[in-house]
Amino acid sequence: MPPSLVRSHADGPVRPFGRDAARPGTPPVGVPPRGGGRHRARTRPGASVVDHVGLPWLVGLGVVLLLVVTLSVWTLLAGRVDTIRDVARYPGTAPAEWGPAATWASPPLLPDVDPVVVGGDAVALVSSDRTLLLVSAADGTVRWRAALPEGDVHGEPALTRIDGTDVLALHVGGRLRWWETADGTHHETGIPEGSIVSTLGEVPLVATGSQVTPMTTRHARPVSVPPGMVALAAHEDGQITLAGPTGWAHLGPDGATRSHGGWENASSPAPTVLGYTGGFVLLVRPDAGGGPATVEAHADRTTDVRHVFGGPVVLPPDGRVTWSASPSGSWGVLGRALVDLRTGRVDDLGGWSTSTVTADRAYGHIEGQTVVVGPSIPRGVLASGEAIPVALTTAGALVRGPAPHTDTSAGTDPRRRDDTVYLLPARRTAS
Repeated sequence: MPPSLVRSHADGPVRPFGRDAARPGTPPVGVPPRGGGRHRARTRPGASVVDHVGLPWLVGLGVVLLLVVTLSVWTLLAGRVDTIRDVARYPGTAPAEWGPAATWASPPLLPDVDPVVVGGDAVALVSSDRTLLLVSAADGTVRWRAALPEGDVHGEPALTRIDGTDVLALHVGGRLRWWETADGTHHETGIPEGSIVSTLGEVPLVATGSQVTPMTTRHARPVSVPPGMVALAAHEDGQITLAGPTGWAHLGPDGATRSHGGWENASSPAPTVLGYTGGFVLLVRPDAGGGPATVEAHADRTTDVRHVFGGPVVLPPDGRVTWSASPSGSWGVLGRALVDLRTGRVDDLGGWSTSTVTADRAYGHIEGQTVVVGPSIPRGVLASGEAIPVALTTAGALVRGPAPHTDTSAGTDPRRRDDTVYLLPARRTAS
């Protein structure tokens, strides 16, 4: 694994992939956010139709008719609904807060590619026939669709920005492809084989060996990462945030160092770079005396990186930690601790193991029970067999399940990783 990018959970504590930081989240009170510092012919007896109306007029009429037909066909295709609306009920035990009467269900989805919420009111899906769909969460209407070419699909679509425009970016085969969220306009650029694409910052960051490219535009150039540092995030001005055991640095799009510094509360042993979420660099610092480790949040600002808060965390015996960030970019779960970046709160969850983290809540397991908790969600225990949402929208929860009309009498577990998602409205509005 190249040293220039955050590693995966399996390779260590830092993680390159995530939907959580398309843009920095709201920093705690007192921490300045990043930025600042962006004619009709005469007729003759027996004349033909062409003689009557004129050849140019007929050609013009033909062009108009062709445009009308083309537009009509395009409109029909764009408005075609690939979601299923005649869904009576969710085929399983719906989550307690959301009703079983589904608003719509997705087509079969490509395995291992989760749905992604876009702006709260839309959902990006990749169907099993390799079609990217942007769907209205409220009613399942397809806003636009795009066929994916052959090639491996790496991760989920990510909401980010390129060329100053909100886009959905996806690494397919040897190319980075993106679609403007407004209308699905497609762009692409080639990237070297073996590249890793991270979308933890404001723009995508493409890592290839010891070089990284901040994808502010399709013409962006790679820069080299100094030894001992990892590239965490790229910003709209082309600046790249780096971190390492001894400190941080900002590189410009030309590769020159703009600013750098050591961690404010240096200690021995040195901290481990955990990752990057919502405009914060996260570190885990072990205690020299064998006591609890400390998680630290450092605000990534335009010209510096400043310590904001820290809190004790219990690490597993092997010392390996997993950071599961919320898509909101404002909090996450570190091992068994809930870390709220907005308030600086670190809460120990006990014998917790994480299952799913959504915008405002996390689901996990404690002593065989499925538990829900969030920064503003009191801890609760789910009923046996109750489904777990994979994401939350303004219209309700997205919940995986078997395809509509599937026979579940043979004991199908609706909580397994099925190939369909259902939109379940809140119970107060469910029928």
